[in-house]
Amino acid sequence: AALSITVSDAKGPGFVWAGACDDLAAEPTPKTSNLNYVAGQTVSNLALVGLGGGDVCIFTLASAQLIVDVQAELVAEHDLGLVAITPARVHDSRL
Repeated sequence: AALSITVSDAKGPGFVWAGACDDLAAEPTPKTSNLNYVAGQTVSNLALVGLGGGDVCIFTLASAQLIVDVQAELVAEHDLGLVAITPARVHDSRL
């Protein structure tokens, strides 16, 4: 999947990791990152992540507001490799 990940109002320096939930279960504190940030910073990045069992999990090292938008699903069976999806907000951590 192609994800747009945005961090805002970070309480300290840290990083965001996104990927298959199975990978996070195997290693609770990831050793890689999709996005790095410092306290108070708002920063975003595009991440291409494998879905494994179909679910995406997000890990953040420091407390922060996260916005994750699914941009595309990459499908090998499709001629173009990309499949359009209907936009929907699944979770909002700002509530």
